[in-house]
Amino acid sequence: MNKIYKVIWSKVSNQYVVVSELARKCTKNSSSSVGAVRKVGVLLATLALTAGISGMSVDAATNGAWTTATDGKGNFTAHIDTANTMGQYAENNKVLGDENTVNTRNNKVTGDTNTLGSSSGYDYVIGDGNAISVTKYSWIIGNNNQIYTKPNGFYREYKDTLIFGNNNTSTEHIGRSIFIGSNNNVTQGINDSIAIGNGMKFGRNTDGSVIIGHEIKNGALPRDGETIARGPGSNNSVVIGSKKTNESPGSIILGYNSKIGNDVYSAGVDIVIGNQVSIGDNADHSIAIGSDGTRVDDETDWTTIMGHKVTIGSQSD
Repeated sequence: MNKIYKVIWSKVSNQYVVVSELARKCTKNSSSSVGAVRKVGVLLATLALTAGISGMSVDAATNGAWTTATDGKGNFTAHIDTANTMGQYAENNKVLGDENTVNTRNNKVTGDTNTLGSSSGYDYVIGDGNAISVTKYSWIIGNNNQIYTKPNGFYREYKDTLIFGNNNTSTEHIGRSIFIGSNNNVTQGINDSIAIGNGMKFGRNTDGSVIIGHEIKNGALPRDGETIARGPGSNNSVVIGSKKTNESPGSIILGYNSKIGNDVYSAGVDIVIGNQVSIGDNADHSIAIGSDGTRVDDETDWTTIMGHKVTIGSQSD
């Protein structure tokens, strides 16, 4: 049955308490009420209700009211302005906030306008405007993160992921990975990776990688005018810096505005260290260390180059 609770001042105990709407005799008059209504204070009161302690005192509480309900499937919901929606498959969820939609089980949601699809579950979501389609046993903390937005007609259990930040998007799954930052984009599925930074893009075959920086592109991405990504991708790579491009598996890039691979045939197992340093296509097992245009050209395998503005041409093995 729906109940309405209030946070009021108790003259008897000289503190704020959470009570049913039916208890009206000990309310503090308006002249001594708290001036600002804050959701955080009332949220603490609601958390007390979820633990079944209706008379628990709450510090810094306010006079706002939550409407709470527990349905026949064990879904506890609490809202102030707009009710939350529990879908056909929603069970045993705790949802605190306004206008959230949950169609799965065993989640804890705090915030507004979040959406959890039927193939998610056992997730913690804190923030506003997040949409989670396929992720389990994961934490999503932030605003406007859109995870697995492309429907595919089948279910796979992708799980154990932490996403901390805002405006991160993924058209496919993110599994067993950590993403910290904002405005990052995953165009195809990614597993077992760590990404820390902003404005990064992840293409096909980027599993098992560590990416730290700003505006980094890692993995096979579609070329201009194309819709399908080709090439080996960049599984098991380490990229640290900013404005880098890596399309070479098993490789390491450290520095600024450096890259491995020009096209879709990068062989892999390369190392680039420095600023504006690059290794071309099919130049596998090569090392380039330097700055300002130092480059190992295409099809130059098993090469080591060090220096400033140094280039080794193609087929000079």
